[in-house]
Amino acid sequence: MSSLALPLAVLAELAEPRSTIALAETLDRDQVDVEQAVARLEEAGLVEREGFGAKTQLVPVGPDLPRLAGQARSATSGEAWQALFGEQRAQLAYVLDAVPRLELAACVLDEPVEAIRGDAFDLVEVGVLATEPFQLDPAIAGLGDLLAAIDALRARKWVQARTLEGEVVWHLGPEIVFRADPPVNDPEVAYGGPSAFDDHGLAWDGPEDVYVRTRRTLDASDAILHSLLVYPHDEDVREACRQLFASEPTPTFDEKAEIYGLGDDARDLDEAAV
Repeated sequence: MSSLALPLAVLAELAEPRSTIALAETLDRDQVDVEQAVARLEEAGLVEREGFGAKTQLVPVGPDLPRLAGQARSATSGEAWQALFGEQRAQLAYVLDAVPRLELAACVLDEPVEAIRGDAFDLVEVGVLATEPFQLDPAIAGLGDLLAAIDALRARKWVQARTLEGEVVWHLGPEIVFRADPPVNDPEVAYGGPSAFDDHGLAWDGPEDVYVRTRRTLDASDAILHSLLVYPHDEDVREACRQLFASEPTPTFDEKAEIYGLGDDARDLDEAAV
């Protein structure tokens, strides 16, 4: 096993945009034993355990790293990760916000950093990887990039979307399913309010159910794209993903509605807000 107990200055230099999706997918495929992964992280000096027994939590190590203490960045993302990957896997995913993802992945997968940099993570230069689960990255040049990518992926039948009682569920291949966060009663608290939402090109002041449904759909869409970007699919898929982010089209509302799976109620609200 290669040593990853690097000085903080080196870690900071390698702290490229990272994604919880990549590690979580690896764990979910049972390619890595969770306890073994945690042991490797501890040996590398990237995390330490706090507490005892059932209250044991994983904590990033280092004076310049936030001590997340095994807690999600928000209640909704915490619930989503608990449901998808179980408590211990969720705790392991939380530390990714504080640990450079290439270093962490190299430690968990027991591979040299350079090997991972040139393989599964060769799309890091795209610069649109999320830093926490199901959250739209502000580094995305425009919402049109995301919409165009989803539309193109759907046309190629790489992803499918279907609506179940107002909830959009994205499918990547026959086995992988991403769900948006569970419904919440207060989107102001859960998602930072309309001001943050407006930053991504959506300026609706409609009822909470439309706001939450739209935001949840965006989150699931974002996760599915990041999965395609960071997981080692075949080269044709990778190249297509590169091309999808080469332009910045401006979507019409009809295009938004089709991609989000929204109905006439959202269209009426959008027209009324103009």
